[in-house]
Amino acid sequence: MVIDKNGAVGIGIVTPAAGTKLHVNGPTMISDGTQGNGKIFVSDASGMGSWKQGSYITTFALNTGQSMVNISITPTQFATALGTFTKNEVNTNIEVILNTHIVVGDLVGANGVTFELRIDGNAFPNNMGRVIYWQDNNGTYGLNTYINVNINAIWTAGIPIGAHQITLWVYANGGSATNAYYNPGNYNNTSLIIKETR
Repeated sequence: MVIDKNGAVGIGIVTPAAGTKLHVNGPTMISDGTQGNGKIFVSDASGMGSWKQGSYITTFALNTGQSMVNISITPTQFATALGTFTKNEVNTNIEVILNTHIVVGDLVGANGVTFELRIDGNAFPNNMGRVIYWQDNNGTYGLNTYINVNINAIWTAGIPIGAHQITLWVYANGGSATNAYYNPGNYNNTSLIIKETR
C-alpha cells in the first residue's frame, strides 16, 4: 500500500491514478454482513454504500381466464385480480409483463376495446400497459379470433413499500362491446411477471 503526496491511497499499485483518493488494483471485497449472491453495492444520497438485492421477481401462472359480458367506455376491472406483490425498497422500478390471449365477441359502434393493466386500481403513466383488440367478430368468436398479447409497463416512481395488487381493466373506445375475455381458452402458458429493479 502507498500514500502519495496528494494523500491518495494505492493498494496493489505504486502510483494511484490522478484525481483518485483510493485506487485498488486487483480483486476487491467489501463485507459488512449484508453481502450476498447477486446483490449490488448501492449508495444513498450522502454517499454511504450498502449491499442491496439486485432485483425481485414474482411470477404467477394464470391458468384460468375471466370474462366480462358488457363493456362501456367506463374502465371496469375484471372480477379477480391477476396477482399481488410486495415492493421491498423505496427507489426501485416496478415492471409488469402479462402474456395472455384476448378476444372480444362484438363491437357495437366501438373503435376497438382496450385491455389495461393497473396497480392498485391506478393506470400506468404515459399510456403504458395497454393493448387494443380491434377485430369485430359480430358475436361469433373462437380460436381463430384469439390474439396472443404481451402487455408491458414500467412504473418508475411513487409506489410505496408494501403489498400491491395487479388488475386488468377493460373499456370500449367509443360505443360499447360485449363478451371481452382474457385467456379465453384457459391456456396454461398465460403468465404474469412482476419485476422490482433499480
